[in-house]
Amino acid sequence: VASRRAQPTWQDPATGYSRRTLTPATADAPLQLSEIRFPAGARVTFENAFGEAKVHQQVRMLDGQMQVRLGGETAHLR
Repeated sequence: VASRRAQPTWQDPATGYSRRTLTPATADAPLQLSEIRFPAGARVTFENAFGEAKVHQQVRMLDGQMQVRLGGETAHLR
């Protein structure tokens, strides 16, 4: 269990993008949940931080719309 106060948060000063880690740091699990907030109209680019490791990411969108591009594929989420 991790209280909201114990969940680390980070905000990108350039874009306003923010991330809060929901999974407790002590959890020994192959899954990590994060709450992400994208400011309206912002563009956020992620580099491949995982190298050759196979990583599965899932998105659950609660509000708004956004365009996600991975390589040559683009998805429009609403």
